[in-house]
Parts: sequence; structure tokens; C-alpha cells
Amino acid sequence: MKIVVFANSFFNLGGGEKIFVEYAKRWQAFGEDVEVITNERGKDFCLDHGLQEQSITVWPSSGSDRWGIFFSSLYKSIVP
Repeated sequence: MKIVVFANSFFNLGGGEKIFVEYAKRWQAFGEDVEVITNERGKDFCLDHGLQEQSITVWPSSGSDRWGIFFSSLYKSIVP
């Protein structure tokens, strides 16, 4: 089975993100084809928590992501 996950809201990291990565790692361990579509911050988070890099596709979740993680996060914090 192919599992595709759109995870593009990595702004306020909490327990739900960790649970998601643990599920994805378990699915991969059971032989499932997992593809995570996320932004740069999400990719970093997934890699830091042990998700396989070949299963991650980076896709900007907003126009401000082109400025990089720091400026994009700052922009999203200031502009509602």
C-alpha cells in the first residue's frame, strides 16, 4: 500500500508531530511505501526523528517559505 501524508503545518511543534513520525516509521518497518510531503522545517523535523530521507518530498506550504525557515517563521508570526 502507498501512504501519502501532507504534513505542512510545522510551525508550533508539539506531541502530535512526534506521534505522526512514529506512525510513519512503523508503517515503513512493516514494508509500507510512505511518502511525506512537507516544507523545509517539516523535513528537518522528520529527519531528526528518524524518518527515512528518501520518503520525504519538500513542497513549500506558503509563498514565504522561499525566504528560508527563519524569515518564513518570523513572517508567519507577525502577519496573521
